[in-house]
Amino acid sequence: QPDAPNGETVVSITYRARDDKSGLGKVNYRLLDPQGTSHFEYHYHGNFYTTFFDGDPAAWTTYTISVVLPVGSAPGTWGLESIELSDKVDNKLSNSFVENVHFAVEADDDNDAGRRLQRTHDTSGIAPQMRFSVL
Repeated sequence: QPDAPNGETVVSITYRARDDKSGLGKVNYRLLDPQGTSHFEYHYHGNFYTTFFDGDPAAWTTYTISVVLPVGSAPGTWGLESIELSDKVDNKLSNSFVENVHFAVEADDDNDAGRRLQRTHDTSGIAPQMRFSVL
């Protein structure tokens, strides 16, 4: 732990990608800070600007994103919200890593007017959302 943390932090994200024909093109991602703000960035890998993929597009390749959170960044746990990979002909694969949280309101056994909030997790891969239901 630093004696006087200032928010500046190096973040590394590693992923693997391949494509059957045209190869990996543009890649963008979002970091989610502890205050819920989403930060959009591009990953400028070796084939980001090329018209055609240089190398074997079908071979699994490991890529590493290295980003420096600036001084004054929000303290706490940051997360990878999403990453979108495009091939050279602009087909896209979007991946969201935001936990889907659902809340179900249940009646209290002693008093039907009393309510209790129960949190459950959904890992089905659907878009992030909140759902409320009375049981």
